[in-house]
Amino acid sequence: MGGEKCITKIDTKIFNIYFQLVVILCLSLLTILLHSNCSAEDESPVGKEYQGTWVPAGKTCKSEKRVEIYKDHLLFVNKKDVQKFGDLDMCFSCAGGPHGESDQVWLVADFNNPPGKFTIIFFEDERRGKTFIDEMRVEYSDTGAKLRKRFPFDKISFKKCAKPEKKGTN
Repeated sequence: MGGEKCITKIDTKIFNIYFQLVVILCLSLLTILLHSNCSAEDESPVGKEYQGTWVPAGKTCKSEKRVEIYKDHLLFVNKKDVQKFGDLDMCFSCAGGPHGESDQVWLVADFNNPPGKFTIIFFEDERRGKTFIDEMRVEYSDTGAKLRKRFPFDKISFKKCAKPEKKGTN
């Protein structure tokens, strides 16, 4: 058998171990690459369909009373009085139970600092397989009395503007 080497059971075991390590390494690299392509925007709890400028339903988008919702914070605006809130979280099953049997989605600010002063509620409607946000409301909690005086947004239905009107307030 001249200089040919026979593959033994030991060589096969070494090959299998080497092959498994290569597969694990490739999968790990793929996972790292896929994760690194995710932007901070993807990690926002606030979906793009909720972000934007919301004004009272009967007003124009240049209204002095508005709620501006961004991916990582929101603003209450009443003329020149502006209040910023962060630490946002969304709840898709708070009103309808664990199976999401509701047309409401809740947005809570200062989530990790309870009790919250308000909840923003989006009312959704599904038409032809697509979900539309028909309106948005602000509901204040008992701890939000001072905020309610500054920003009397409760009992008002809001509509979303096509584009944010003021860029400098965020």
